[in-house]
Amino acid sequence: MSELSTAVTDAGLTASALIAATKSRSLLAFGGFGLVGLAAGVGTLRFAGSHQLIPLHSFLTEVSAEIGIPMIGLAFHLFAGRPSPGQTKLHDRSVILIGALLMAAVAARTFLLAAQLELYHTVMGLFSLGLIIRIAIKHKNNYALLGAAIFGASGLLGLSGSIGGINKADIFHIAAAVSFFLFSKAMRKLTF
Repeated sequence: MSELSTAVTDAGLTASALIAATKSRSLLAFGGFGLVGLAAGVGTLRFAGSHQLIPLHSFLTEVSAEIGIPMIGLAFHLFAGRPSPGQTKLHDRSVILIGALLMAAVAARTFLLAAQLELYHTVMGLFSLGLIIRIAIKHKNNYALLGAAIFGASGLLGLSGSIGGINKADIFHIAAAVSFFLFSKAMRKLTF
């Protein structure tokens, strides 16, 4: 039963992420939501019984945590946090930051042990949420703020085990799907 519920919640996350990707006018957000949607789609098939997809699902889930979620955070930062003409150096540093984050993801996958890689995912998630929260506060965007709060709280629960008989992975999938819906609304309100 647990795997079937996880397949259903992963399908909901897939739909939410892919809808957010198609409604995005930012290539970074499109890529970030798309990576998460792809990982969740493969997860749907895995938990529906295609156990041969476990290695692919695990890999795509890690890539979404390392690159997909940071791309969404950077999309908020770079497109909603556009500098005024006198602040182009700050914007140039942000572009350099994207390259540094992508290189850090490659280095993390190459050199870190599994436990350290999990910590790296947490740090990248918090960094990304920090970027979203910064823009949400700056632009008084409640959709982004609420989405970040829901996503962050669900991430703190973890993915293994259950709460009150409900699988934590299912809680995370539902919370992430709601967060992505809110992020998508926030991005449209910020006129990406």
